[in-house]
Amino acid sequence: MTRPVGITGAQISNHVGFSVGWLNFSLPLSLEEANIYTLELGIDLTKAEILNIPYRRFENSGVVGKIRFGFDPDRVHVSVPASHLETLNWSQIRDGLAFINGVEGRRFSRIDLTVDDKNRVTSLEDIQNALEDGNIVTRFKQIDPRVKIVPRVSKDTTGITFGARKSDTYLRVYDKYLESKFRDKKAVKSSDNDFLRWELELKNERADSAIQCLIALDSHQAVWTLGLIRAAVDFRVIDNDNVTRCTTLLDWWQHFLDAAEKVILPIAKVTDSYEKVKDWVFRAVAPLLAVVAARDGEDFLADIAKYGKDRWKARHLKLIE
Repeated sequence: MTRPVGITGAQISNHVGFSVGWLNFSLPLSLEEANIYTLELGIDLTKAEILNIPYRRFENSGVVGKIRFGFDPDRVHVSVPASHLETLNWSQIRDGLAFINGVEGRRFSRIDLTVDDKNRVTSLEDIQNALEDGNIVTRFKQIDPRVKIVPRVSKDTTGITFGARKSDTYLRVYDKYLESKFRDKKAVKSSDNDFLRWELELKNERADSAIQCLIALDSHQAVWTLGLIRAAVDFRVIDNDNVTRCTTLLDWWQHFLDAAEKVILPIAKVTDSYEKVKDWVFRAVAPLLAVVAARDGEDFLADIAKYGKDRWKARHLKLIE
């Protein structure tokens, strides 16, 4: 496997740390079969609580080895939070991801990648000033600065967020010590929390693409992740008279990036196939078709098919070629 783009020969300075902060995936296997793969990440599904709740709530269940059946009865859904991932080293995580990646039909739905600014080269104040001065190039339409502790229970208790919470790319920047203090008033400042965290949350195709790249990395995970972050948000000296030539990075941003180049995830274009459409109809439409058949008879389903055929367009015809 080739080295992912964005990795240079230079070693990034030791002022940053890298970690995986969250991982969601599902496997089209039985509990016993899936357990063979999750054990590679130190998760014994036979000891986990089985959840029978809506999938959208499960996505944020927040504890190790949470699994569920029901939404998709032929799949095991697993959510792995930071509290477990931080007990593993990168080699263990990468080997586990590679093992799971080999399962046909597996789905990676979320991964959080964190880069910790241990020497506080960056600060919330610097970011806030850049936003106020307009010295930012970003594809995010939504930016929410919260530079003060919010007196309420919230995942984003302090810091600045970029993007919509439900989007496939979401960036949080927050002071880890203040966040720890908010959650536990007895928390004390130490090397374990005295840093500014840049946390990039990727979902669906972006999560999958990122994991494919990460599996190929022996090192440079931090600089590669910074490249992803820089592709989403870049802090530059903006000249309103000539925006297209704003190439000078702000000093603190340049120092923090070090060897990082922009990284654009290779997202494959999703194309419909007959098998995919058939699978969707079976999972999503079949219950309603059964209701129609029960009320009006199965012959009415043939009438629906005939009506649907009259509405075919080019993309429908392509599916039967």
